[in-house]
Amino acid sequence: MITYRWDKPNFLHIIYTGVITGDELIQSALDIAGEQQFDNAHFVLGDWSHYTHSSIDEEGVKALVSIMKSVCKICPQVRNAVVIRADKSGNALPSFYKMLGDILPWKIEIFNHFKDAYNWLDQPYPVDIEVLEDFIDESVKRYNKPYIPRYKAHYSEGARQ
Repeated sequence: MITYRWDKPNFLHIIYTGVITGDELIQSALDIAGEQQFDNAHFVLGDWSHYTHSSIDEEGVKALVSIMKSVCKICPQVRNAVVIRADKSGNALPSFYKMLGDILPWKIEIFNHFKDAYNWLDQPYPVDIEVLEDFIDESVKRYNKPYIPRYKAHYSEGARQ
């Protein structure tokens, strides 16, 4: 599932949870890019720390980068921080996105912790995320499985925050 929310008028937070398919990734990119608010985006935080599996192939990532090439003409000033799991499992896809994304005018960096991502974005670090990160770390240690949050907005439901 891919959900997103606007934490500020120019700050988009995209959350990837559970199983992510190539079609879902491409459709969500088209939906988000189609929003008028996206024209003024300066910061995008892609949170891959909660997804469990992806069925996206290389062609799906290339399609996403093709979409992003068009989007970058509208808002070339974006800084895109990607947060991946610290345990390094299943992080090839976000890393591949960053590699292909290097041809874009966006600045894209990958991080293992939200705090580092927010520092790089030069944005204040939300306290609620710090509490959530601590909870997730404990949950993973205790139950040896990833924590999957529930978010209000989901692109396919048309709900927007």
